[in-house]
Amino acid sequence: MSRPLRIEYKNAWYHIMNRGRRQEMIFHDDHDPILFKDLLKESTELWGVNICAYCLMPNHYHLLVQTPQANLSRFMRHVNGIYTQRFNRYHKSDGSLFRGRYKSILVGEENYLLDLIRYIHFNPCKAKLVKTPEEYKWSSYTAYVNESNDEKWLRSDLILDMLHMGKRSKKNVRDLMKNDGSDDIYSFFKKKNLPSLLGSQEFVDRIRSDFFKPLVHPEIPESKQTTQDAQTIIKEVASFFKIDSAELFVKRRGKENLPRDLTIYLTRMKTALSLSEIGKIFGIESYSTVSNSIERINKKTKSDRRLVNTIKKLKSRLA
Repeated sequence: MSRPLRIEYKNAWYHIMNRGRRQEMIFHDDHDPILFKDLLKESTELWGVNICAYCLMPNHYHLLVQTPQANLSRFMRHVNGIYTQRFNRYHKSDGSLFRGRYKSILVGEENYLLDLIRYIHFNPCKAKLVKTPEEYKWSSYTAYVNESNDEKWLRSDLILDMLHMGKRSKKNVRDLMKNDGSDDIYSFFKKKNLPSLLGSQEFVDRIRSDFFKPLVHPEIPESKQTTQDAQTIIKEVASFFKIDSAELFVKRRGKENLPRDLTIYLTRMKTALSLSEIGKIFGIESYSTVSNSIERINKKTKSDRRLVNTIKKLKSRLA
């Protein structure tokens, strides 16, 4: 079965959900949600995505995001992939963490965003984990009702500005957030086959016209990506380091091959190829080895400014 087409355009809004496989927990103790929040912060800087709300439940999560750069798929692939890797490392486990692909709902008009904010923040109450949203510490609720927002990466201001509450008082926002959303929003999420579009009929018709009508063949896998993009990256990295492209395919046991790691990293970031598909290009049998190469680069960017600048230059050449 082919995967559904992800609809992406600049400044689009999405409600994102993902669950642990077999309803298993993805947040076991306080370490895990902190790890996930740190990853969200890191990902906003890396991908330029605006995260406007979140709620981390024991076996699933909710996000409300806006994508100024129309890059939802790459952003979410990074979040789910890196969290799985770090989760497994901390818990000394292995294998997939999530039950499959995340669910994304493309959101239309602004008036739906307030209901979504309420829906997301009242999730712990509906699950009977707490009585009020204020009691639950793994959501963005306090960023909306407190005067100051300690999580500077969280863009609650975008929602509040839309509601004309940029210069808000705590009481005003509390009054706005005190109910758990409209019946329509709960009816929407109770549907057996959850739609991928939330908005007016006019919005739905426009999206269908813009994104679905031109498709001649119904089977359009999202990951259908030629290796041409990867070959372009290989060529540019080799040119940048003034080496032969063949050196990017050389495995050096126990020795670092930074150009090779960077090529794998950029292929992951700049194409829709899966870890396994990238592995085939570079002669790597295990997708986890590909993931390890990417994580090595991610770790180095935390302290190596020279590497950060190199990545910026390479991305500029590939733009």
